[in-house]
Amino acid sequence: MYLENRLQILRVADGLTWIADYNATTVNAVWFALEMLPAPIYLISKHGGPEIDHLLKEKVRIVFDLSQSLNWFDKAPLIVKSLNPRAAARNCFRMRKEGVTVLFSPGAYVTPEEILQFQQGAFYY
Repeated sequence: MYLENRLQILRVADGLTWIADYNATTVNAVWFALEMLPAPIYLISKHGGPEIDHLLKEKVRIVFDLSQSLNWFDKAPLIVKSLNPRAAARNCFRMRKEGVTVLFSPGAYVTPEEILQFQQGAFYY
């Protein structure tokens, strides 16, 4: 299901599967990743647009928006403006539901070690 050098599982922890999309640089790449992954998804991203609106409605439960735009993710059920990927990841643990896939895409990334620290309660920015 996951593509080598594209969608990589960083960690599975506390009911969340953390996926990094290392090569995503466009809205079309975000579209591809959302198409590939099972719902429900928490999306951590700074790229959005009308190309992914239907996937935001169908698959994404929360968008952790790293962009400066006000309207890129307006079709998502819940939008959480986030200062940086670490703050977004920390909030994923706080808002977690069993079986959710967390997608870092594009321009958003934390290390597997940081995810472990968040899991253990080390919530820092």
